[in-house]
Amino acid sequence: MLDPDIAVSEASPELLKKTAVGNLDSVLLRGVAWTAAVKWLTQVFAWGTTVVVARLLLPSDYGLVGMAAVYINLFTLFSEFGIGTAVVTLQDLQEDQISQLNSLSVFVGLIGFLVSSAVAFPLGKFFRAPGLPLVVVVLSVGFVVSGLRTVPFSLLQKEMRFKLLAVIEGMQGFVQALVTLLLAFFGFRYWALVLGILSFSVTPTVLTLIWRRHRFAVPHMASIRRAVHYGRHILVGRLSWAVSNDSDFIVAGRVLGEAPLGAYTLAWTLAHTPLEKLTTLVNRVTPSFFAQIQTQPQALRRYFRNITGVVALVYFPATFGLALVAPEFVSVVLAPNGLA
Repeated sequence: MLDPDIAVSEASPELLKKTAVGNLDSVLLRGVAWTAAVKWLTQVFAWGTTVVVARLLLPSDYGLVGMAAVYINLFTLFSEFGIGTAVVTLQDLQEDQISQLNSLSVFVGLIGFLVSSAVAFPLGKFFRAPGLPLVVVVLSVGFVVSGLRTVPFSLLQKEMRFKLLAVIEGMQGFVQALVTLLLAFFGFRYWALVLGILSFSVTPTVLTLIWRRHRFAVPHMASIRRAVHYGRHILVGRLSWAVSNDSDFIVAGRVLGEAPLGAYTLAWTLAHTPLEKLTTLVNRVTPSFFAQIQTQPQALRRYFRNITGVVALVYFPATFGLALVAPEFVSVVLAPNGLA
């Protein structure tokens, strides 16, 4: 077990209190337990709505939104700029520096919206999809919304308020599923997916600002240079991963068109859902812990090894099982809309 008196002199009072009365092992388990409980309760509803929505919409609807998602997911990395990770990881940031980063986050989100609006029509021409530009513009509103949330949400992570974070993320998934289902049922086609995705940004932002606000301050680069430099490293790493991860969607959207890309996008989503849901539980909790023990190599190795082992133990059997039942699942559940 880790020493419960681990040095956290630069941490928040909330974090000092939590690490003084226990140890990181028990806090980690409780954090994962709360996240898992809320996440899986939400997924019971979300999975059901996903199947219903897949039967209500056409492959071309998924394809159009998939084209927009390729760009939106990539540009989201720039709009966040690693600021949230810097707030969680850098333990010696002062309140004024955090306020400056809060302002910088909103500014970067606004720039992201303006840039996305400018490139929306060229994207439509590139993919030969007339409806794409407006979809990109609407989804880009999420950059501004997320910019307001980045720093307050990261502070909740830093303070290890995992119960509250779990509730926020549970409501996030529930609202997105409900909005998508209702709009699809009333015939909004791909706009059901678009507005559902947008609600995925709006809901946690509203809830986060209710529980954890932080003031703004005019950014001074001399004061926040270290945090920005750290965020830049995070950005490069995430960008490299995104290019590798989304390259197949770019090629499929350009060469094959909306309907084939829609079928591929839905298949990819279903195949990767087990891993995505499992890693979400881990990634929501572990950054705060790794930040606290970043100067303790033995503890870092221990947590990394154990967490990786647990993820592999759950994910590998789930993947093989999904592959074995894929033909029957697709033919029974998704065939009515031509996705089989």
